[in-house]
Amino acid sequence: MMCVFCIVATYVCQLNFNVLFFMKIYTPILKNFLDAVPDTQTLKKIITDHAFEVEEVTEGLYGDVIDLKVLPDRAHDALSHRGIAREIATHTNATYSDSINDVLVPDTSVASVPVRVESPLCTRYMAVRITGVKITESSTWLKEAFLALGMRSINTLVDLTNYVLIERGQPLHVFDAKKVKGTIVVRMAHVGEKMTTLDDKYLTLDESMLVIADDEAVLALAGVKGGKKAEVDAHTTEVILECASFDSISVRKTAFKTGIRTDASKRFENNYPSAWADEALARYVTLLKCEQLEIIHSAVTDVYTNPRTPFIIDVSIARVNSLLGTSLTQKDVTDILTKLHLAFTLKTDDVCAVMCGDNLFNIREEEDKKYTAYAIIGHIARVLGYEKGIPKKDYIALKEKGLVAHFIHESDRIRNELVARGFVEVRTYHFQNEGVEELENPIANDKKFIRESLFEGLNGCLIGNLLNAPLLGKTTVSIFEIGTIITRNNVEEVHLAITRPADKKAINLKNVLHEVLPNCKIVNEYNEWFIEVYIADHSDLPVADSEPVSLMHSVENVAWQSLSPYPFATRDIAFFVSDEVKQKELRDIIFLWAGALCVRVDMFDEFEKKVEDGNLKLSRAYRLVFQSNEKTLTDEEVNSVMQNVETEIRALGCEVR
Repeated sequence: MMCVFCIVATYVCQLNFNVLFFMKIYTPILKNFLDAVPDTQTLKKIITDHAFEVEEVTEGLYGDVIDLKVLPDRAHDALSHRGIAREIATHTNATYSDSINDVLVPDTSVASVPVRVESPLCTRYMAVRITGVKITESSTWLKEAFLALGMRSINTLVDLTNYVLIERGQPLHVFDAKKVKGTIVVRMAHVGEKMTTLDDKYLTLDESMLVIADDEAVLALAGVKGGKKAEVDAHTTEVILECASFDSISVRKTAFKTGIRTDASKRFENNYPSAWADEALARYVTLLKCEQLEIIHSAVTDVYTNPRTPFIIDVSIARVNSLLGTSLTQKDVTDILTKLHLAFTLKTDDVCAVMCGDNLFNIREEEDKKYTAYAIIGHIARVLGYEKGIPKKDYIALKEKGLVAHFIHESDRIRNELVARGFVEVRTYHFQNEGVEELENPIANDKKFIRESLFEGLNGCLIGNLLNAPLLGKTTVSIFEIGTIITRNNVEEVHLAITRPADKKAINLKNVLHEVLPNCKIVNEYNEWFIEVYIADHSDLPVADSEPVSLMHSVENVAWQSLSPYPFATRDIAFFVSDEVKQKELRDIIFLWAGALCVRVDMFDEFEKKVEDGNLKLSRAYRLVFQSNEKTLTDEEVNSVMQNVETEIRALGCEVR
């Protein structure tokens, strides 16, 4: 338990930066796609069991908000209400429908938008000119949705672009048409070209960045952020609506270089399908017509030179059952494919020819058909449900299949040996602030180098846990890490590092190491409180001649609770115990006296002292930890509680030292 703070902090940071995307779902918007929306608790269970982790559910006056964690393999469609509605329909009896877009009828009096795409990094570019627009406040229904989702309402024109983004997942942008000069050009930026973003960030661009420009200057950073040049303002009466698709890698690199990450860039980074762009554009114009009846628009300019063609993948029902351990019939499989909104035909009694389109990201690539078939089977398993739909199976023991890898076996042995001696394992970042060669794309300013030693991470973990030791009732911290490092000769090595605070009473680290690894080579040693050793490469490790030892950690009967964000305070009290209370559980009594602000009481010292009459007096010392979930406690508040505790102790006949 001592290392929980450092482990959790690292894990969450890594997920937030690289893996997870958060999506808030406002239940009334789901009604645009479903004929019946289950209650919120049912939605939470369905989503958790079959798709995503639910972070939080917030009840609202007009509808509830469900906060989801979405992984990248589903980010292209699930970062939208449309995608979540399809997911819900897959696992319920609700009927999914996407017939909410009207057919656009252009007005020939409005000139269409000239567009030229010069880079293949733009896979599709659509634009439409809309005249007669007004800068007005958004309608009540839109403000309510934004309020529930924690979004800021700006005006109708801008709000509707954001609404279509959360509803359908397609980013949109509006330019003031009168500020756009000549043709809209999608091109690479010129070296040293300048632009100012809508949030007043001044950028110097380079030739690796894709931009939207007119005949004069840059209008927007493609897929990332709009610019000031054609910003919609209070005088805008005519806009150009942009609806486009951009290369995911290009958008990610530009967002990283500029330090600008937006809701739009997240979608483009995850390959939102180009084929869905026309639906989003039509949705925006339709909604705007409902708000401003007088508007008219041009024909849509659509530069879409290389649409992706759907492809066929054969899925064997026998193979599905073999991999999942199920006994699904042809009807079972075809019913699931229908629920997944996948078109198919029966090629034979055993083979379904599945049409792979845009609706599921990890089955969109034709190059590896074997992998794609496995991906479809994975979705079938997800619909069945991993808990109840797939039968449990007793797998053959590892010893009957073959020996576990030497390195894994030896690492597990070392872990168990150290845990048995009171150490706790931690995992720290592989990147740090110092090293030989700087990374080209570091994940953070303080993590620019691959670690050459485990010292920096483990030492930081030790310091952090020492600060929190009283809160966990610990008097010492003994931790270790097994991890890879890169030497100055660019060789990867596996090291073990153990540490504990400098304390004369603490165990001798060298003795521990020689017991666990008798012939280990010491790489780093700092004042006997931190020792790092080179374990061995894979070939040097002994042959595993038995089953791998299971780790000795246990999580049974552990109660988890949120940590207070406010600091804790400690106070010590020592007293001679009277004969009347020697047998009582003083810790629990003190806990009651200390009140709600006391979160922990531990006895840390006990001894007997002979007094003048020859009798023995028993002395006990307790440490009290105080913390609030609402504020930082003052010394006055803590001291006042301690005075009450002392008064009660004296009332029992005890002598406070």
